[in-house]
Amino acid sequence: MPDERRVVRTDGCAGFVVATHGDRSELHFDGEPPLLVPSQSLVPDPDGGFRLDLDARSADETVVVPLVAEQVTVGKRTVETGVRLVKTVTERDVTVDEPLRRDKIEVHRVPINRLVETAPPARQEGDTLIFSLVEEVLVVEKRLMLREEVHLVTQRETVHEPQTVTLRREEATVELIEPQNVSPESGTPPASTRSGDNA
Repeated sequence: MPDERRVVRTDGCAGFVVATHGDRSELHFDGEPPLLVPSQSLVPDPDGGFRLDLDARSADETVVVPLVAEQVTVGKRTVETGVRLVKTVTERDVTVDEPLRRDKIEVHRVPINRLVETAPPARQEGDTLIFSLVEEVLVVEKRLMLREEVHLVTQRETVHEPQTVTLRREEATVELIEPQNVSPESGTPPASTRSGDNA
């Protein structure tokens, strides 16, 4: 019996004979599982096809209907994901209080009123710098008289001048990059994960 021949059932549904297994023929109808029937149930038609007549089978023969079931296969594979590091800069104000040294000069005028031959040079006594001031006075003879001394006293003091400065700190945020293409061979694509790190 040739294969791939048209066959019509008694209900008018058309199909094809796709294979013959000994005294049985395998029939395929659209939207239905394969049907295995005795070959003698196929009655030839004038157009070259067959008509399925299940009443023509012998009493001891049965119609075999194969049943199929779908199975799912779950697999997993490793995919590479990218990581994007985002760096941000934050600002904060802090108060800085550092001791500063400042020199202050006090002027002390010390009267002398003593005759001298020449003007005394400037001299240093400790933290005091001394300059001599002279003037000419009219006497029986003209001589120099030390009128006074100017004492410059250096005093040191420590003061605090608080100032506000701006400090910067960097913070990083980690973002996962989803893979562009995921093969259909794997199961469910991996879920993306987002994590953050605050410095």
